Amino acid sequence: MIRGQVVVIGLLAATLVTGCNDNTMLEVRKDGTGSGKVTSRLVTMPGPKGELDCGETCTLKTYFKNSYMLTATPAPGSRFAGWDSEECRTGPLGPSLECQVYMDAPGPTVITATFNENRVTVTKAGAGSGRVVSAPAAIDCGATCSATFDTDTSVTLTATVEAGSTFTGWSGACSGTSTTCTVVANDAKNVTATFVKAPSTLNVTKAGSGSGTVISTPSGINCGATCSAMYETRTVVTLWPMAASGSAFAGWSGACSGMGACTVTVQEVVSVTATFTTVSLPLSVRFSGVGSGRVTSSPAGVDCTGDCMSTFSTGTLVTLTAVAGTGSVFSGWGGACMGSGTCTVMLSAATEVVATFSPAPISLTVVRAGSGSGTVTSMPAGIDCGTTCTA
Repeated sequence: MIRGQVVVIGLLAATLVTGCNDNTMLEVRKDGTGSGKVTSRLVTMPGPKGELDCGETCTLKTYFKNSYMLTATPAPGSRFAGWDSEECRTGPLGPSLECQVYMDAPGPTVITATFNENRVTVTKAGAGSGRVVSAPAAIDCGATCSATFDTDTSVTLTATVEAGSTFTGWSGACSGTSTTCTVVANDAKNVTATFVKAPSTLNVTKAGSGSGTVISTPSGINCGATCSAMYETRTVVTLWPMAASGSAFAGWSGACSGMGACTVTVQEVVSVTATFTTVSLPLSVRFSGVGSGRVTSSPAGVDCTGDCMSTFSTGTLVTLTAVAGTGSVFSGWGGACMGSGTCTVMLSAATEVVATFSPAPISLTVVRAGSGSGTVTSMPAGIDCGTTCTA
């Protein structure tokens, strides 16, 4: 044997032995919000066999040139999000659950497996109130606003409003104004359900013979013209009565009572009635003159043969009629009326009317008789018979 050949063979053997005994380390790290397990299977084996089960054991002392197939198994409620290894890229159907690792780099080989929770979280927004539940059952928000589901579970969320509120829609992983929305639990999904206070109606009705206005704080009612308004549910509204001239506020009924301001909490439909009455005003009739007569009114109220007084509601149009008694004549009106016909007054304040009656005139006739001639005159003047024989 040639010495050189022996040397070459020895060197080759030494190289192979050294390669097979170079120890290295395979380490698997787990990341993400979820949980899961990574196991290993030896594919090629230049050196002794080793196995890894991470969950429990996340490092494996192995040999250079060994090859392992890593398998990711997500826990219930989690999904596998991927490897950080260049050899195990995410494909068009998502991340592969397997990754083959070659121990061909110097030093430890570190692979990270990411697991994320399939958590659906509901947040309620707005000033209103309501409830969100899920199918399959897990979320009842209310109290339970977050839950995990098996990967790719179709989760239907249903919003139910409470009295005095309105559901205005979803945002986040859901959208639209339907009371239901569906999300697929394949990662963390955040959904916001917005509930607002529903508008409620305040109605004001005016009653009574008088007139007036009702206004509100905060604004909205000015009745007058606007006797109904919408307010956010549970708004506290104060109503103020203002009687018109010649009228008086007589009180509230419905959702309020009493004589002062009316304060109500508007929820759904609230109705309030404000009653205004007319103020009564006096109409006085005074008789004048030495004659006699009678004064009556329309509308009824005055019917007297001497001084009298009657009351009428403010704004009433009253017509007075004077009728002279036997042996008298009506001489005319004074005070609030003039002339000798009927008297019409509009009552906006206390009013006095004067009715004058005088004795009716009596005729005196002189007849001349006999065969002679002469003249008859009177004192006081009136008869001058000759010419005027009747006065």
